[in-house]
Amino acid sequence: MTDLPPRASAARERTARDLRSAGLAACVLVLSGVAWVWMSRNAVERRERVLSSVPAFPARGQERQSRRPPGDSSSGSAIDELSRIAPC
Repeated sequence: MTDLPPRASAARERTARDLRSAGLAACVLVLSGVAWVWMSRNAVERRERVLSSVPAFPARGQERQSRRPPGDSSSGSAIDELSRIAPC
């Protein structure tokens, strides 16, 4: 009858508990990393969708075009209004 002393058994239980805690901590870290990658991928897709709907800035030397639709008779810019009222 070779029973292990109670001291060795307590150390073994403590080691098993520590390994379980370390494994749980590693799982939490892996899950948080996966969530972070998944959310950043969604953010990239959202950013791409938004940027695809934004018109490009004009290139140097490109003609300026009005943003108003053709045939819009609303008032022009403030400078145009002033030059019409008080020509220089």
